[in-house]
Amino acid sequence: MAIFATGAQRIVETLMEDAFQGRLYKPDLLNGESASSDGNQHLERIIDSLIKMCALVLKQRDCCGAYLGVSGPQYVMIKEIGRSTSVTATELARKLDVSGSFVAVEVNKLVDLAFVEKRPNPHDARSVVLELSGKGRNALAELEPIREEMERLMCRSLKRDDTAAGKTY
Repeated sequence: MAIFATGAQRIVETLMEDAFQGRLYKPDLLNGESASSDGNQHLERIIDSLIKMCALVLKQRDCCGAYLGVSGPQYVMIKEIGRSTSVTATELARKLDVSGSFVAVEVNKLVDLAFVEKRPNPHDARSVVLELSGKGRNALAELEPIREEMERLMCRSLKRDDTAAGKTY
């Protein structure tokens, strides 16, 4: 998901870096041995960190949505629509990996709340183009410093856990 912030990217990069250097590939994982053997504790720490980061990202999504008075998934839609100059519901569903019917229902709610506007699609009369309204753009701009602070705190929290486990970034 596009929501993953810099901290999560660092973890994934470290995971990939370790994998390519052979530090995470252990034949005993393929032989049915426990992943908790001494050589694989690093992998467990990375997986635990990724799980923690995912949980934090979902909490951040829900908090940002609550701040705007919408659900977490609706916040993600507002944010994704804001990234594009224009996007169709089908494109939005594909980007977010959700069904078109889910997007249609949630976008209609966002239109009712005046965060999103629908415009005729100049390239396809069967669809509409979604754009943020002035209210939607202002809401994202107002939320941005709060979202950035949340991400900073998430990364600091994650770094603290990894530092305690002997891992630094």
